[in-house]
Amino acid sequence: PGLHVDTNPTVVGDRLYGGSAYGDQFWMFCLDTATGKPLWRQPSRLPVFGTATVQGNQVFFGTGNGNMVQSDTAK
Repeated sequence: PGLHVDTNPTVVGDRLYGGSAYGDQFWMFCLDTATGKPLWRQPSRLPVFGTATVQGNQVFFGTGNGNMVQSDTAK
């Protein structure tokens, strides 16, 4: 019933970033490392497979349809 984690976690300061690519629940999220409490969660149109990269105040996640030989048809 909880969030499925499909990325390696990225920890920067007191924040942990991760993503989900399971079923139809695609999310990017951030947790407080001291408490484990969610700070934010953002839905994604595509599965979130790529580990987060943090640059300044921006966070980037790799997403995709999971099939390396088929293009995504979603617009």
